[in-house]
Amino acid sequence: MELIRQGQPLPCLRTLQRKIENFKFTPGISETMFEFLSNKKPYFESEKDLECGLIFDEMSITPKRSYNPSTASLIGNVTFPNHEGIATHAIVFMLVGICNRWKHIVGYHFTGNSFASKTLQKIIFQIIEKTEEMGYQKCELYYVRHGVGKHWVMETIRYKYR
Repeated sequence: MELIRQGQPLPCLRTLQRKIENFKFTPGISETMFEFLSNKKPYFESEKDLECGLIFDEMSITPKRSYNPSTASLIGNVTFPNHEGIATHAIVFMLVGICNRWKHIVGYHFTGNSFASKTLQKIIFQIIEKTEEMGYQKCELYYVRHGVGKHWVMETIRYKYR
């Protein structure tokens, strides 16, 4: 939106679609998305811009299997480690700037109606460690908890992983 306000010309929708049509974003922690994140780092103006939080959120999806032409595979099964069946939920992991407004998805999984919290904890710690290895700081953990109606609350979760 900022570029539009500045009057910068933007490519047409079809050009953008062609640019991303070969992009493969498969379930799990995405190495490609972490590469993109490392490319953002030089553009930050101060060390405070490297302070981030990890948000994860789960949402219901319609259980069904379908063909994904991008990966030439069937999708719709649970991808959460050590679980199987048809997916009923999706969980997304996103890094967000604390002092500067930025956000960056780093992974996702399809889950069933339940999953092992220890497995989730392991995934979260892998993301936090990878983020901090790249030089991002104070990676705090947030969980989006849905409330009544369209209101939601973000809770800071205290954790210890070292």
